[in-house]
Amino acid sequence: MSEPQRPAKRPRPKFRDLPPAAQVTLALLAERTFHGSAGTYTLLFSVMSAGSMVGGLAVAHSRQVMMRQLVRAAAGLATSMLAMALAPSLWLAVVAALPVGFSSIYLISGSNAVVQLRADPRMRGRVLALYAMLFLGSTPIGGPIMGWLADVTNARVAVAVGGVATALAAGWTAHRLRVDPGMAAADERPHVEPAVAA
Repeated sequence: MSEPQRPAKRPRPKFRDLPPAAQVTLALLAERTFHGSAGTYTLLFSVMSAGSMVGGLAVAHSRQVMMRQLVRAAAGLATSMLAMALAPSLWLAVVAALPVGFSSIYLISGSNAVVQLRADPRMRGRVLALYAMLFLGSTPIGGPIMGWLADVTNARVAVAVGGVATALAAGWTAHRLRVDPGMAAADERPHVEPAVAA
């Protein structure tokens, strides 16, 4: 007798899943750029966290997460990060923090869902372990680099560099979707968990 395998769970939004470098650059942006205090950092991080909650809920309510959606989320993240880097005042930076939180969590959670649903069920654990290693393993590397960059230049430059890097990644992925028929076809195909024998 066979029974359908349970579908992969959607990842719940977690505020600790905000981009690791944001914890470094936001603090420097609040203190050095806007000459604020701990309350300034709390304001920026709280607004970003509110955006992340909405982004996580948006992914959870999606019937299917496609690569094109992730490209749009990455483009939105790049745009909002650049807007935050160029914000002339604290309140404009606070406004930009909302889409930064939304798009970053949409991108992180959506990528996680795509990896789970498109990986071979027999290899899913290994694929997720590799994904987690690449994502979490970048924290001790990216954090110090962004901190050093903000120290030798300023916090705006560090945030802008992150935005430019995200824009380049979004552009490369969009290009691959256009030129790779197999990748584009996989994006159009619905991904349903197969039934397995008991």
